[in-house]
Amino acid sequence: MTGCELNLPIALDPIPLFAEIQCQDVCYPNAINFINLTDPVPGYSSTYQWDFGDGTTSSGYSPSHTYSQPGVYYVTLNATVIGTNCHDIASCTVNVYDPVIPPDSISHD
Repeated sequence: MTGCELNLPIALDPIPLFAEIQCQDVCYPNAINFINLTDPVPGYSSTYQWDFGDGTTSSGYSPSHTYSQPGVYYVTLNATVIGTNCHDIASCTVNVYDPVIPPDSISHD
């Protein structure tokens, strides 16, 4: 499902729910701050379930996460409006890069 609409008694038109997230690439072992751009539905509470693509999850609104190793990870956010069947999923790909050690910093003793 890519968005949904709730027929709210307080609104003249249906209000859509669209999950949206902002992701960034990072160098290992730095944390990533995921940004939840999902607009709240007025008068309703929502839940947010993140899957970071490495076997770990979070239910925070905009969580931070540190990956245990470099790699490419597929991240998903499932946003659900409580008490309804309205939900949406957003996703992105995160690249966690190996740290680069500058050649001139390596000791050649």
